[in-house]
Amino acid sequence: MTSHPFQEPPMPRPPALLACLVLLAAPALAPDLRVRPDPNHVVASRLAGAWEPDPELGERLGTKPWMERIEFAPDEGVLAQIPAEVGEYIAKERIWQAGTVRYLERGEERRGPYALVTLTGNTIAMLYRSRGGEGIDDGEGCIVTLVPARETAQDLLFVGGDFNNEPFRAYRRVATR
Repeated sequence: MTSHPFQEPPMPRPPALLACLVLLAAPALAPDLRVRPDPNHVVASRLAGAWEPDPELGERLGTKPWMERIEFAPDEGVLAQIPAEVGEYIAKERIWQAGTVRYLERGEERRGPYALVTLTGNTIAMLYRSRGGEGIDDGEGCIVTLVPARETAQDLLFVGGDFNNEPFRAYRRVATR
């Protein structure tokens, strides 16, 4: 059997066992997570700051807040804290903003890195935390929508679940003193 003159000869393949050993020995590569901001991204441009439940809007939506207070502090450096196996979910997405989220849930303060991405057309805040008690080992997403007001102090933040069939919770910006 002769090969076509323009066809490359077949590459020799390493034995299957050798290929498996190479894959097992290779370290997990951290995804290239970096922020690529855009001043026209509505949520990313005004998310920073503290938010508290808006009881009137919550009643109208028929929802109670998950968190008593949420605070977003942008800081791209937190992306280095996200392990490869947890960060690979967003590695191919554009990250509009990242930083530390701090929130009160049932009187207990929690904090961790977050990354703001767009999935299926929705702005998602990916919140990273530890479920096992040692380092970041989990990421949870929630759909977020921000409604800018004429005055930034009057902005509204709506936080949903990780799917579009869940009702949103309403938050208003905490007044600065």
